[in-house]
Amino acid sequence: MPKECSNYITITSESENELNDLLQQDIKSIPNVELQQITKKGIRAFFITSWGTDYEWLETLLYKYSSCWIKNEWDIEDGRRGIWIGYHNKEHQKIIKCFEWDDISLEAEEYFFCIK
Repeated sequence: MPKECSNYITITSESENELNDLLQQDIKSIPNVELQQITKKGIRAFFITSWGTDYEWLETLLYKYSSCWIKNEWDIEDGRRGIWIGYHNKEHQKIIKCFEWDDISLEAEEYFFCIK
């Protein structure tokens, strides 16, 4: 059975049109996405994927919407956590930073912090 991966995505842009296109064409197409905050300059959303975050999809967004700064933080039931940040610099070079680490799993969380 796949492990659920909770994704918390933040996207900002100075281009209201590009941000609106991204929202309509890409974010709203995610099954069961929960839009947490939408402004003229930013979007925050939550969604669940299986096993892990979709790096390929994040890179596709970065290429498609070059004025956007994108951050996706995730945590998986087994305790793996991570953050992916992507943007373009002034020379229009793509910059991606990704960090992953092992954290406390749901089972360990219950064991250590739900003691009765």
